Amino acid sequence: MNLSRHKANVPVTIFCLFSSVLISLIAMAVVPALTDIAGQVGKGDDGALTAQLIMTVPSIFMIVGASLAGYVSERIGRRAVAIICLNIYALSGAAGLFLDTLYALMISRVILGLAGGALLTIGYVTIGEYFEGAKREWMLGLISAFASFSSVLVLWFGGDFVETFGWRAPFAIYLLGFAMVPFALLGMHKGLPVVQGVD
Repeated sequence: MNLSRHKANVPVTIFCLFSSVLISLIAMAVVPALTDIAGQVGKGDDGALTAQLIMTVPSIFMIVGASLAGYVSERIGRRAVAIICLNIYALSGAAGLFLDTLYALMISRVILGLAGGALLTIGYVTIGEYFEGAKREWMLGLISAFASFSSVLVLWFGGDFVETFGWRAPFAIYLLGFAMVPFALLGMHKGLPVVQGVD
């Protein structure tokens, strides 16, 4: 199905760029605190396994979220999916500020992965719809650069951040998802199929 072309604007550009940052932070935000987190919520000598689970579980479920995003957005619209997923991303990611058990933390990480996978799909579809030709290639390169740079920053400053504010502090980074909601709301059209006659 052909999608109607929409003109790029500042809010949608910011949404696309920083969605890539949010996705990279799913795994990278907690890396500096993995040892401490595993020590707090892990059981016995399972610290290494706990750290691996915290890192990999969201990535596994991102595949599921990415697959479901297209199906759901065809029914309620891409903008609605983006806004819902940004809020879920922030809430599930920041849940580590309060959760005390590995089981609860894993559930929050699963939900985070689902939301992140959906954001990944919505982000690429949005770029394809709002940008053409060289501008599209430029945007795809730029989102990769933004994601890589944010990962480097987390690794660079993360250790001091954890040392200063404690092992729960990295989970606060996921609250950035809330900051992206206004940009999705202002920049994106509803994204419903053209055949439905809705913008």
